[in-house]
Parts: sequence; structure tokens; C-alpha cells
Amino acid sequence: MLGCEALLMDNTDAEPVIIDGVEVMLGDWASSAVRDALQSRSYERAERNVLATTLSQDDTYLELGCGIGLLATQAAARVGDGRVVAIEADPVIATVARETASRNGHRIDVRNAVLVKDPSEPVVDFYVRPDFRVSSLSPLPPEGSRRIQVHTVDAIPTIAGVEATYLMVDIEGAETDLLRLPLPNCVKTVCVDLHAEATGIDAQSEMMAALFAQGFDLDIGNSDLPALLFRRK
Repeated sequence: MLGCEALLMDNTDAEPVIIDGVEVMLGDWASSAVRDALQSRSYERAERNVLATTLSQDDTYLELGCGIGLLATQAAARVGDGRVVAIEADPVIATVARETASRNGHRIDVRNAVLVKDPSEPVVDFYVRPDFRVSSLSPLPPEGSRRIQVHTVDAIPTIAGVEATYLMVDIEGAETDLLRLPLPNCVKTVCVDLHAEATGIDAQSEMMAALFAQGFDLDIGNSDLPALLFRRK
């Protein structure tokens, strides 16, 4: 992790961007596409819109695939640092997330890990790409991929241990496996960024059916494609 922090501190081309009141310091980790998205304020626009209208001050927020920590920092401003946990597989980007929170006066729990069901191995292969937003567990496409190993944690006990009421899920297609699992009763709201191009429509449909079977309803009015919001009483 010291290497990740040094990478950020040694970057002489860093520049600030402010989105919805959160300051993000751009650096070498930002591809041209990510830089453009941040500077145009289109970065995670759908998720930002959903979060702004649906996160309650009483929620405990768990984000899977937190990226640079923009949403997690916004969540901390609403619910408090102690009720925000963010998980990111890429160690460099996890460090950026911590820096984003700190720069904006927050100290949140950012964990560098991958959530899986009943992990049989302590680590898993993860494929880092120049645009970190498309890094994933899948080796495809191979162009520009760099394989690293990331610690695994058991998904359902982790969610239950956090006592999360609100899940924000953006994990590049792995959501179709995760959200088919029986979620702990503490989870009342799920916002998921769809990646149908990676998983196919059938897998997304099966994921939604599993959520419906657990008592979740699709909140169309507060969804903002590709981010869908599910709630249960």
C-alpha cells in the first residue's frame, strides 16, 4: 500500500475537479476517458442521482466497487463516516478512494478486497485495465489487462457484519452472481449498476428475479439507467 500512496504523492500532474461538492484530485491513475468523464461531470451520474434522492440519514452504506470514492464520500457526508464501508479490488484505486474521502474531511473504511461466495482461496485473479472502471474478474478482453491478485472475503458475512441497509453495487458484471445470493435481512435498499453487455440479458433477468423472490420491488421512479434501485420493507 505504501507503493500506491507514493504513486499518488509523486504525481506532478494532479489537478482538482469538484463534483456535487466533492473534490477529486486527478492523477496518473485517470485514463483520458476517466478524466473526460470527471471534467464533464458525467462520471457516475446515474448513481449520483439515485444516491442523492434515496440515501437516508439512518442508513448504513456499503459500496461494492467504490472506485475513487466519490459516492462513498457523498454518503459519508449524509450518514456519517462510521456508517460507510467501501470495497474496491484495485489497490491503487482503493488508495485514491481513501484520499478522496480525506481531502473532503472524511475518514471512511475502504477495504481492498473482492467479495465472493464461500471463498475457497485467500486470493483471486483480478484484471486491471487502463480505464479502471472496466477492470474486473474477467480476463476478457485481454487488451491492456494486467493481472494482479486480490484478497477475497466472504460476501454474505461481510454484508451482515457491516449491518448494511443500503448496498451500492458496481462490479462490472459480477453483480449477477452476488445479488442472486440470499441477502441479509438488514439490507433494505440495493442500487445496482447494470452491465448487461458483460453478462447478457438472461443473467440480469435471473438476478432481478432473485431480488424479487427476496421481497425487493423495483423502484422505477428513483432508478436512473443504468442504475436500478430495489427496495424491500
